[in-house]
Amino acid sequence: MLVQCNKMRVRGVRGSDVRDARLGVKIRPALLVLCTIAFAACAKRSQSAPGVEPYAALPIAARAQPGSPPDYILGNFEDDYGGRFTITHTDFVQLPRGRFHIVQWNVAQQYFIAQNDSLNRSDAGKWTRIDWLPLTGMAPYTWAFCFSAYKAATRADAELTATARRDAPKTGCNGFPFTRMRPRG
Repeated sequence: MLVQCNKMRVRGVRGSDVRDARLGVKIRPALLVLCTIAFAACAKRSQSAPGVEPYAALPIAARAQPGSPPDYILGNFEDDYGGRFTITHTDFVQLPRGRFHIVQWNVAQQYFIAQNDSLNRSDAGKWTRIDWLPLTGMAPYTWAFCFSAYKAATRADAELTATARRDAPKTGCNGFPFTRMRPRG
């Protein structure tokens, strides 16, 4: 296995106990510590601003955590305005260029926290909170979301931004409607 972050390389042995889907590598738990140290070193070398920890620098265990999001918000979607999205357990992708790396699911309160990708055109490396709600009687739309926070300085700041009002989906997203989503094939 070879893991590369900028120009730093970390070599290890092959394993199959843990898989990092973003990097596409399999590692053994013993190598998890080595990779965490390597990613932390990369983070220090590649930070664009003080206090901003790039997604790749987060230890695998600190990325999207269990809480199993509902199946209806995972997959490929189109919104009211023709925007296209792909949502997985670890990424919220607003095509063609917006990528948000999910680090925490709060299923009970219907939101997740994500770090904006370092290559996003705006607010790169900042933190986002996305609240969602299921929709009934609005076919073909099955759920809707709100960017409650999209340029928070820290993960904690994003999580504390609880502005979404699910009881008023037409105005409950910072004065605007929640964005409705429908599956796309």
